[in-house]
This record gives sequence, C-alpha cells and structure tokens, in this order.
Amino acid sequence: MSEVMGGLVQVSNQHQSINISRGFGVVVEANNKSLQSVPLLPPPDLSETSFLYERIPLNISVRPLLGASGYRAQIALDERFT
Repeated sequence: MSEVMGGLVQVSNQHQSINISRGFGVVVEANNKSLQSVPLLPPPDLSETSFLYERIPLNISVRPLLGASGYRAQIALDERFT
C-alpha cells in the first residue's frame, strides 16, 4: 500500500497507469493486473493524547479506527522534525 499525502502520483504496472491524488492510496499486488485507488482512512483522533512526553518508554494511546490495520507515527524533538 502506498499513500499520497499531497500532490499527484502516477502509479504504473505493465498493464495500466493511474494517477493517485491526495487522500488516496493504491494497493499494488504482484499477481493483480489492475490498479485501483482507494480512499485513505481519516487520521486517528489524538485529542486525548499528550503533546509532551518526558519519559521513556513512550506509551501513546489511540482510539482504534475502524478499518485500520496499523498505525504509523513520527516523533521529533521539534515541530520541524530537524
């Protein structure tokens, strides 16, 4: 699964080429000739999550999002991820 967070991405295989826009993804499988865009799920609700963690290990609780098979997080020392 690949996702597009901004702009436009062209995805191609030997049989087809499609454009994927922001908010959509595409599942590419080795044995499947067709490419189909699918809408991404909305981001999880983080309103009950702390914005500052000062101890390790980090324990981040997120309410399960119906349809999600996993989550990805990015952690940085500052807002610019430098």
